[in-house]
Amino acid sequence: MKKIILLSILIAGYSLTLLSQQKYAVLICGQKPTEYYTANAETGWGDPGDTIKNEFWNDTYLMWEMLVFEKGYSDKNVFVLFANGNDYYINDIANRYNAEVRHEEYYPITDYSATRGNVFNVFEGLASGQNGFPKITQNDFLFVWTFGHGGICGELQFFPCLHLHYSEYICDFELAELVDSIPAYKKAFWMQQCLGGSFADNLQNTYTIFHSAGLEGQSATPQMIFGIQKTK
Repeated sequence: MKKIILLSILIAGYSLTLLSQQKYAVLICGQKPTEYYTANAETGWGDPGDTIKNEFWNDTYLMWEMLVFEKGYSDKNVFVLFANGNDYYINDIANRYNAEVRHEEYYPITDYSATRGNVFNVFEGLASGQNGFPKITQNDFLFVWTFGHGGICGELQFFPCLHLHYSEYICDFELAELVDSIPAYKKAFWMQQCLGGSFADNLQNTYTIFHSAGLEGQSATPQMIFGIQKTK
């Protein structure tokens, strides 16, 4: 809850200067909740006795809902890349996180599966205005939120990365190259996955705000409350 409140303050800080500009957001979470009993020794995530990890979907849904209904983003400008490309719902997921129940006219909120190809397509589309995407201009604002798992990836060389669906991933420098091609004058990044802080040196520039749930090289867990905000 505190992380969501902090993010609200972060986004609201831009709102006064964005009245005549378009606001865009890309939400990426490659991991969906597990549907079976898991323990810490088996997954390295959560506490012993935890069952499904609903936060992967719940946080994605809450982020979309906050942007569209509280922060003035148009739903058509919020691109949701989640797991296998479907809104997540099983019987024990509360209706609080079910767009079909709460916001039927927007259902489903998920636009694409969280694959490497789709991450490239979305950011390249927003940079060029091609393939049905709007073209972001230097006067616009871009917000990027990521969740799921993070780690170290690569074959011959290893880099901090965001895990995507189907065991795919995108490295920190690759994500930076994609968003650097988008000319938005102001950008903000919020990263909740492990090693999110390791993306800061690639994504940080004069007009960018970067916030992560953990410092460089640090894991992020449900027990962590405060991250680190880096601005320059």
